Amino acid sequence: MVFWFFKIFLVFYGLKIWLVFWFFGFFGFLGLGLGLEARIPQLQQCSQSEGSIALALSENKTSSSRSSSIRNFLIPDLSSCDQRKVQKHVALFFYKTGTSFIRVEDKDLIKAFNICRPGVVIPSRKQLAGPLLDECYLGVKQQVDEHLQSCDSICIVTDGWTNVISQPIVNYMAIATKHSFFIESVSTGDQRYNAEWIANDISCVIDGFTCDVAGAITDNTSANKSAWKILEAMYPDKFFHGCVSHTLHLLLKDIMGSNKQWSPFDTLVEFINKCKEIITFFKNHHALNHQLRKNQKEQNLKSLAMPATTRWGSLNRCFETLLASEEILLSMVNGRDFINMAPTNQKEARRNIKVTISGADFVTFLKKGLFILRPIDELILKFQSDCVPVSDIYVSFLNLPLQFETEAAGLLLTEIEIEYIKELIKSRFQFIYGDAHGVGYLLDPRYTGEKLEPKLREELEEFIINFPLDKEIPSQENKIATYRQLMEFFISANGHKARNSFHYKMLVQEQKSPLEYWLINGTNWPLLQKIAKKVFSMAVSSASSERNFSTFGFVHSKLRNQLAPETVKK
Repeated sequence: MVFWFFKIFLVFYGLKIWLVFWFFGFFGFLGLGLGLEARIPQLQQCSQSEGSIALALSENKTSSSRSSSIRNFLIPDLSSCDQRKVQKHVALFFYKTGTSFIRVEDKDLIKAFNICRPGVVIPSRKQLAGPLLDECYLGVKQQVDEHLQSCDSICIVTDGWTNVISQPIVNYMAIATKHSFFIESVSTGDQRYNAEWIANDISCVIDGFTCDVAGAITDNTSANKSAWKILEAMYPDKFFHGCVSHTLHLLLKDIMGSNKQWSPFDTLVEFINKCKEIITFFKNHHALNHQLRKNQKEQNLKSLAMPATTRWGSLNRCFETLLASEEILLSMVNGRDFINMAPTNQKEARRNIKVTISGADFVTFLKKGLFILRPIDELILKFQSDCVPVSDIYVSFLNLPLQFETEAAGLLLTEIEIEYIKELIKSRFQFIYGDAHGVGYLLDPRYTGEKLEPKLREELEEFIINFPLDKEIPSQENKIATYRQLMEFFISANGHKARNSFHYKMLVQEQKSPLEYWLINGTNWPLLQKIAKKVFSMAVSSASSERNFSTFGFVHSKLRNQLAPETVKK
């Protein structure tokens, strides 16, 4: 009996010991794993310091190789698919930032990638300039094409410029859903930039789209205006006109330029030249410029801005900065040392600068110039957006002359000067005017053509009734139906305006665009909706093309002047 009891005791005791060994063995192994995991950040930190790595290698090569093997075991190699993704995103970074391709071979860049993921392979210079460029270009182009295909209607914007190696380039943009997309650029070579070539080139771009193209915006030259007529004959269901921001810039040049035989603003033109001399003088004299900038910074003022012929709004900034710093400039030129301590060959120039700034009419001319410039520059800034409806152009040119008929205008401008400005505004608008401007003003539920002359209103209504829907001349039944829908739209829109309804407030507060109105509410008038969607898909300016030229200049810079036009485009 005792024997059997002793035997059972030994079996139970042995099982208990086995459980204890199993318990400690399991948690010991788990602790080893957790210890390794906790060790990983230390290994990464060690590998980020080149000096620490060198020291570790010199002190204990075995320990370093063991850490490396553990790291390689814990971080598996990239798959071929992930390697391609890394190379593609690195390539896109180089293309977007304009970084020179040679920098991809920098040793520190390669080390940084390998620290993050051992074995990663970044692209070479040849891959960036060759297959990866084509792959990324085609990938982005496909995304753009898919987006444009999903739009109801798009507008083409085009403009020309001269690149860094003096080659004439024309680029094409597409405006869709409040966004602008680069389509392509064309190197014109020795091709004469006449109306026929412009029309044919724009036609090729339009025909390349399968989605609906509402029309095109171009620069405001005589050749472009002739091209509009050619294109209107080719595409009677599309709209063509010029850039309103460029028109307003030309208006300023008409008023304050010296290209006229006679102008009531000849004195103001001379004053502008004197302002340029003042800015040039201070920029060319280091000590005086340093003193000027120090005083401006103390008063939180901007530095003097030099006006540029091709830069919109630069003359306005010139006058604003001069007027803001007028007291500083006056104190500097009236200082005892401004002329007396100057070299002999500079004294005459300094006297002229002093006479201009100290003159009784210096501030008067600055205020007069700003009074003319500000309302026009505000419109230039407004129309640089891709979201402004085309109907706002007509409204702006209706209201702009009224700003020069106020009491403030009478204090700064003579009657001759006011009438001269109003006549220039009328002339410039007549040059740029296209059917989309008038039709948009008529079909905008905020305006419904309220200030249109009766004859022009009748012509616009006739244009809408005879508008070729689906590229075909409408039948008599469709004409009657379109006219009825037009009358119903006027009744509905004017009713909302009279009641100051919520829908009308949303439009006035720009919480809802005319295009959105016609996409949603326009289903009540389907024939009219087709016309309205085209009109309100039209851009108002070529500002998107101008912005794209900045990107061209960033990519095709003086340091990368050997890029071929096709490579620049990609």
